[in-house]
Amino acid sequence: MSILIIKPGILDSFQDLGRFGYSHWGINPGGAADPIAFQLANALVGNPQEAAVLECHFPAPQILIEKDCLISITGANFTPNVDGTPISMNKPVFLRARQVLHFESPVFGARTYVAVHGGFKLEKWLDSYSTLLKAKVGGFQGRSLVKMDRIEFKESVLNCPEMDCHHPIKELAWKVDDVSFYKESNVLSIVAGKEANKVLDFQTKISQPYKIKTNSDRMALNLEGDALQLTEPVEMLSTGVQRGTLQLLPNGALLILNADHQTTGGYPRVGHVIKAHWNKLGQITPRSTLHFKLVSLYEAENSYIEQQKELKGIVDQCIERINQWIKK
Repeated sequence: MSILIIKPGILDSFQDLGRFGYSHWGINPGGAADPIAFQLANALVGNPQEAAVLECHFPAPQILIEKDCLISITGANFTPNVDGTPISMNKPVFLRARQVLHFESPVFGARTYVAVHGGFKLEKWLDSYSTLLKAKVGGFQGRSLVKMDRIEFKESVLNCPEMDCHHPIKELAWKVDDVSFYKESNVLSIVAGKEANKVLDFQTKISQPYKIKTNSDRMALNLEGDALQLTEPVEMLSTGVQRGTLQLLPNGALLILNADHQTTGGYPRVGHVIKAHWNKLGQITPRSTLHFKLVSLYEAENSYIEQQKELKGIVDQCIERINQWIKK
């Protein structure tokens, strides 16, 4: 049994942490736009961190649950409910078959993540479940989900004996506090890029507020603000880029490469969003205002180390709690 897509969202796709080691073939890593929310979703239902998770944008899908299952929802808050009953974010929730998961309205963030205990039954492509939309591979048939798509669960022997037909939803007793991962959600720390010294008054200009344009997506966030100027014309060979790279376009506008970025680029690289803020990058919404904070490489590295320590502590506790619950 499985889930059935009754009504698709604007872009629903299966993701994991990415497809690494193939950039020399022009295949980018991809993966969840918010890697923290992805990992929390899996941890809450006791999955290994490589398990595929459903990433949804708003409007999000309506999903028929066809088999009893334990789910979690993390990342953006789209006001999830089941048959009209609100359910909590960042908690394991046990659902009965024939219920419908729905998302009412956006409160925070750009992408929400739905995990199921045991994982979804998908085939890997180049060692990853992530959907690569441009190449139409990975995930579920290499595409976003459409109406009447049925996605099977992997085998699971979960049961929730304390539930009955009068209480078809059971939220388990623990919850993840993810607030620290999204502090100052629209402030991204960056390190200066190789061509930053070629921008006129870079430190002052990069501190201005930017507005996220509506044509932003999983490939890049397009920014609207005062144009940056080069001190002199620059001709560059195409070179490697990664998620978080800030590219300066010929018209002086900036863009930030996102999860589905290309593998090389020929525009000046004026900065890079630090890895500890990739989760915030993945949750920034169009029309919102963004600020950059210039930091050193040492600060960037230390932020990532501290973030990963906190994340590992949460994941380990979740796994321990879910294993204890399963053994009851």
